[in-house]
Amino acid sequence: MIKIRKATKKDLEEISKIFKTESAKKPYSQKWTGKEALKKIKTIFELGNIYIYISENKILGFISIMGEGKKDAYIDEFYVDTKSQGIGVGSKLLNFAEENCRKKDIRKITVMANQKAKAFNFYQKKKYKPNYEDIFMTKKLK
Repeated sequence: MIKIRKATKKDLEEISKIFKTESAKKPYSQKWTGKEALKKIKTIFELGNIYIYISENKILGFISIMGEGKKDAYIDEFYVDTKSQGIGVGSKLLNFAEENCRKKDIRKITVMANQKAKAFNFYQKKKYKPNYEDIFMTKKLK
């Protein structure tokens, strides 16, 4: 069974493993220890909202949104496990997050994406527009 829902504290360790593994890949090449990754995810959890994509009781990806409740939101972290990329997990997570933002009357979502990352093209396909030296991308919600 496939489901997207808001993360709970019990999900944070599994989310941090995806974050640690996927953020270590090029072009980001971030080197987090397990403890550091978990601390980062716990901070995001406390400051914003994390939504997870679950299939067969396994988290395949997550997206974190900061600023919900304001007029603009920011996608802080957004990763899908390598084995689950290219099959719609990311699209479904992003669509879910955008719909949540629309319901909260958020007018714009901003994300930072490296031009060399697959994510940059992904966001362009989802109608996010590059600005500020093509690092930040935004989408106005209707």
